[in-house]
Amino acid sequence: MIKIAKVLGAEDIHKYIEKFPHITLSPYFKENLINYKKKEWSKYVVPMVSESMVDSSAFDLLTKMLKIDHTERINCFEAMSHPYFDSVRNLP
Repeated sequence: MIKIAKVLGAEDIHKYIEKFPHITLSPYFKENLINYKKKEWSKYVVPMVSESMVDSSAFDLLTKMLKIDHTERINCFEAMSHPYFDSVRNLP
């Protein structure tokens, strides 16, 4: 969970826990899951290798698929319908 928070930030994890009171953090996570800020997806793009495959549509899809709150996360059908896949959706 700490590794996830280092990328997605801790704020959404804390909101999720507040939204669903039956979920509790262990003392370890209560102590260590603090103040991580969301990283920009562009930080993970390798210049000259992956930048041709990545655009704002890819970042949007990643953001929607990796929502902490399962009630806000897109399902597989919504993901497959995402504009990111428009260029390959109807290939023969």
